[in-house]
Amino acid sequence: MSIWTNSALAMACAGLTACAGMDLGTQPRSVVVQGGDIKVAAPAGYCANPQASTDGAGSAVVLMGRCSATSSATPALITASVGATGSGAALDAGPVALTRFFTSDQGRGMLASSGNASDAVVTSSETEDTAVLLRIKDANIGEYWRAILALKGRLVMLSATGAESVVLPPEQGRALLSKSMAVLRNANPDKAAPAIGLAGLFAAPKTAAAPAATPTIVVMAPPEGSVRPKPRVPRSG
Repeated sequence: MSIWTNSALAMACAGLTACAGMDLGTQPRSVVVQGGDIKVAAPAGYCANPQASTDGAGSAVVLMGRCSATSSATPALITASVGATGSGAALDAGPVALTRFFTSDQGRGMLASSGNASDAVVTSSETEDTAVLLRIKDANIGEYWRAILALKGRLVMLSATGAESVVLPPEQGRALLSKSMAVLRNANPDKAAPAIGLAGLFAAPKTAAAPAATPTIVVMAPPEGSVRPKPRVPRSG
């Protein structure tokens, strides 16, 4: 199950003013990706940044932050990663299977900002509606929440973190994810989409796919341009 790649968040933030907290000024509240199929909308007080986002074949990554430095919104970096058509079937494996995967060495390696499994631990998991939420402790970032949900048949990963020297307490990040999920669902009314099973979160759509008798999670190559949260300050010990 491929979630993040080694692309540095600093590259995505290049050219932005105040990447810490992502103050985006006059940027739009939403962007449309994947040929118009998905609308990535930000919660109140936050804006999307098209220039710091990617939208390629079968996947997209959108970065969102405060619209203004004077906004009352909590300084935070919201990252939305959108998978291929049908990739939302990954959730059919159920919250227990997803949590089990992300607590494995392979899953923790994908969650870690460094790419090293020993640097990330899933400390708890829960569900909200049909979404699975993971609380992650990263050796370089600290603790934050990540949400896994399906929109219009596509798998969407959401994370809410601080950036640079800005710390986002996990409880505030959890609340921000709930708001983000509600806004995304309202912007993308669900409709039937052909399932492609669990051939990978960002795999290219298949012309024909029979549902597997027993859901499994298969790791595929990550899409170019995806990002991991950027470490703020390495922590010792």
